[in-house]
Amino acid sequence: MVAGFTSILAHNCDVARFEVDSSGVAADLENPVTATEAYNRARHYGGTQTNGPVGRAARAESEGRPCPDCGTTMETGTDHAPAPEHDPPLVLHYYRGGGSEMTNAERRAYARNDGINGATCQACQRSQGAEMAKVSKAIKRNLGL
Repeated sequence: MVAGFTSILAHNCDVARFEVDSSGVAADLENPVTATEAYNRARHYGGTQTNGPVGRAARAESEGRPCPDCGTTMETGTDHAPAPEHDPPLVLHYYRGGGSEMTNAERRAYARNDGINGATCQACQRSQGAEMAKVSKAIKRNLGL
């Protein structure tokens, strides 16, 4: 933890470790964020659909298996249906994984293919989405975007 930095949210992934203080300021503890445009999932990576071959394969492979995050069996048609997992989450890929340097076409291809690494259940995906929304909002505030 950075001196004087009260963490209310921390996220670790392969490309960054973010902490958000009580005022909503995000710090990437390894590197500064250099994006010049705010992350926008739909504009930068396409819609939230992961129905391409890699996404379908991740869902099919995970059906009936325990969610790697919560351990609940993933079953289609439930709150714990398998949902393809982007690793790192796309917002972190955009800000710290080189995504802001890519073209929209390159980012969309990444999101549909190379960025998918297995699946987690929809409930865990929603929790992660809420966490990443806080990180994204804090980074935008930091960058003045």
